[in-house]
Formats: sequence, structure tokens, C-alpha cells
Amino acid sequence: MKRIIPLMLVALFVVMSTMDAEAQRKRKRRDADTEKTDDPFNKSGELYHEIKFGNVFIQNGFAIATKYTLGYSFNNVFSVNAGPKIRYNFANSFGTASDLHLFDWGATAGARAKITQTIYAQAEYGYHSVDIEYRGGDRFKKWAPLIGGGYISQGGPWRFGFEAMLHLNRELQDEFNVLEYWASLTYNF
Repeated sequence: MKRIIPLMLVALFVVMSTMDAEAQRKRKRRDADTEKTDDPFNKSGELYHEIKFGNVFIQNGFAIATKYTLGYSFNNVFSVNAGPKIRYNFANSFGTASDLHLFDWGATAGARAKITQTIYAQAEYGYHSVDIEYRGGDRFKKWAPLIGGGYISQGGPWRFGFEAMLHLNRELQDEFNVLEYWASLTYNF
């Protein structure tokens, strides 16, 4: 956890500085014919897509996860989403001939609410199938909730963002990190 916080702070600094640079580069043109009213409930019925990468771990091995999300916006504030996620773990066992290659998978469904145009809160309920070969077992299967939030950049249909989700189940906190973190590429959210 001590190593994750500095990386997240560096990533947040990079995101904030790129947003400032982008805002300074663009000029606003105001025209009475093209000016839109900012109605917070104007995105009714739109689908959005997200591709996320995260949960990277490098220490005596390697771990990475990916997640795809398909969502439906009821309006500009509330939306629902669902999608699969997978995680690969490689653990180097020093002094033995058998290294571990673990493959976890799952599916989640959730609801999201925008707090501002760039920050949102999210709750998910998901199925997790975890490879526990290293403990002499086959798979650990569990339904469990997650809560968290995220940040999405502004401008255009393609956006990037970051998300952090907290596992509320103690057994899954032992198998995963307590906190899932994702970098995302989002279309139409």
C-alpha cells in the first residue's frame, strides 16, 4: 500500500497538468446559434463503453487485471453498468522449480452517479472466481460488493480516467488487494 500511494499521486499530477495544458490550448467560440444550454438530464438513453487496466503488482512476480464495462445512462447523472474482468498473476517461487501462474476471472454489475462532470461514485456487486492453486485448492468463488469512485476527464466522446473500488468482503480482501485501482479509457460517458 505504501508503494501504491506515491504512484497514484504521480498519476493524478500528470492528469491534472495535461488537463490544464489542454484547456490553455483551446479557444472558446461563443455564438448565439451554437451555444447549448447545460441541461443535467440531457444524456438519456445513451450507451457508454469502458476499457480498464489496473491492479498492477510487481514484487517477486507480476500481476495485472483488465475490465470491460458496458453502461447505460438514464440521464446525465445516473447510469448502470455490467461487464467481465480478468486478472493474471505470476509468482516466482525462489528455490523451487514450480512458479505459479494464476488466472482469476469475474463479472460485475453496478450503478454510478455523477457528483460533478468529472467525479463519480459507484457501487458494484460482482462474482469472483479466484485461482487458489498455491493453497492446494482449485478455485475460490464468491459474490461480494464493492464501493468507490472515480475521475473522468472532460472533452470529446473519448475520455481517460481513474477509478478506485474498495472490497467490502474480508475473504476477498485476503485474496485481492483491499483496494482495486483502474486506469480507464471511456467512450461516451
